[in-house]
Amino acid sequence: MTAKMKGKPHRKATRSDWDKVRHNVMRWCLRVKLAQHYKEFGRLLLATKEKSIVEQSRKDEYWGAILLQDGETLMGENVLGRLLMELREALKKDTDEQLRFVPPLRIPNFSLYGEPIEAIGAPGTTVSSDEPQELGEQPPLL
Repeated sequence: MTAKMKGKPHRKATRSDWDKVRHNVMRWCLRVKLAQHYKEFGRLLLATKEKSIVEQSRKDEYWGAILLQDGETLMGENVLGRLLMELREALKKDTDEQLRFVPPLRIPNFSLYGEPIEAIGAPGTTVSSDEPQELGEQPPLL
């Protein structure tokens, strides 16, 4: 919520193709969060075991799910929760800690304040390729 509020004054600068790229950008952001906080965030993700992860929201049926009036049923796409569960599964298989490195997305104008976004990695992380790679290019979760 804090990040959302900080970004509010910059909404006019939102990408025109945001709805098309937001899924992969959020996947990339979660990968960055894991790379930068590998042990602690990784521990939290793995502690959820096989449970569903749901962002309960008051308004957002895309990233989260809204509690219906029955007080028990959640309805929404829960894209954030699904991406977290996807990352949890990748982390379970990450025996050589390759998730500590995150290449930039291959989308046009992948930048922040006009500067291109570079690869993200923990100190000492080696890059296996000079080419940026797509992160889990998959269809949107429905």
